[in-house]
Amino acid sequence: TRNTAWRGAMYEINEVMEARDAAPMKMMKDPPENVESVSVLLVSGNISLTWQPSDGADHYNVYRLKYGAPEKLAEVKSPEYTMKGELWESRTFRVSAVNSEGNESELSDPVGIVVTP
Repeated sequence: TRNTAWRGAMYEINEVMEARDAAPMKMMKDPPENVESVSVLLVSGNISLTWQPSDGADHYNVYRLKYGAPEKLAEVKSPEYTMKGELWESRTFRVSAVNSEGNESELSDPVGIVVTP
């Protein structure tokens, strides 16, 4: 009877393990690759940012550095962003990539521009 009880317990453990292994597990995705090669241009009074697409990105967040702290300006699907520039205003930007689960990469290196006539 002792061997029977031990075999029964092992059978139950195996059933639990098989059920656990068969259950679908939601895997958390890592954040997408960091955004690189951000460039900033002034075109007809508009500030234009472009960057290389990031592997695994669903969309991008564009930030303006305000007093050294990032302030989110926009969420965009394509690797570009344009905004109106104010004459003689200095702006510094950083960009991040976000995957479909909302995981955000680290911010890109900062890029800056001064709007001139």
